[in-house]
Amino acid sequence: MKKIVYGAAACLAVALAVGGPSAAAQPGEETASAPDAPPPFEAMAVLKAVGPVEIHAPGPIARRDVIASLPVAHSLTGVLGQDVRKMGLLAGGAVMPAGTPVFGVPMTDPYGSSIIWCAPKSEPRGETVAWTTICFPRGGMSGHQWVRTFAPLFPTSLSYTKSTSGAAGLTVDRKPADLPVMRLTFKFTEWDKDDADVMVSVEGPGAIAPIRNRSLPREADGSARLKIFGGEFRLIPVGGDRHAALLEVITPPSPTLKPEF
Repeated sequence: MKKIVYGAAACLAVALAVGGPSAAAQPGEETASAPDAPPPFEAMAVLKAVGPVEIHAPGPIARRDVIASLPVAHSLTGVLGQDVRKMGLLAGGAVMPAGTPVFGVPMTDPYGSSIIWCAPKSEPRGETVAWTTICFPRGGMSGHQWVRTFAPLFPTSLSYTKSTSGAAGLTVDRKPADLPVMRLTFKFTEWDKDDADVMVSVEGPGAIAPIRNRSLPREADGSARLKIFGGEFRLIPVGGDRHAALLEVITPPSPTLKPEF
């Protein structure tokens, strides 16, 4: 049987599905029933800013246009200290070699709080690059399990059961690692009767991880305000078009930034 356990922050959508007892929430941890709640510090520490914020020019914007984005990188990184071997009847001799770059995600599982290490791998796919990622949560006879993620560069969920293959030999040397730069983005999606929706996601080469939806309440004149990165933006409706707005920059973002969701 598979159970869903929510990890470091539900608003980061880091969910862990395991075949075992449910994990207790950490102090300050938000559950899946509160997707718009601010994330705790340990969730925000997963990413670090590596460049200046970019904003959309004031004026017309459409559905899925980026209002603002920030280049980010994983802040918990390292390399595998030795080969990690996939265990089980269907393992097929798979090995993740020593020296493979990895990133960590703080999570709470049935065994307590820990950093779950994940190893991304890129492969050419036509004119683009495709990524796959294997994460190694705790559990199983070998001490860890071998789990392929759905969102390869910034996993938003891990799903596994007691029958999932194990992973033997996991050791990590924590150090800077060669991993792709991503972007934390805020995109306008649509107007609703009482609010404007803005989708927050982390995007990398050929990979998108939706994080949460921000519902911005409408003001008396029908507009809505978005406060991010130390700045403030105003969305103004355009007639009755749910997928169009005018963007006004009330206060530019701060030059000193950290990721926020």
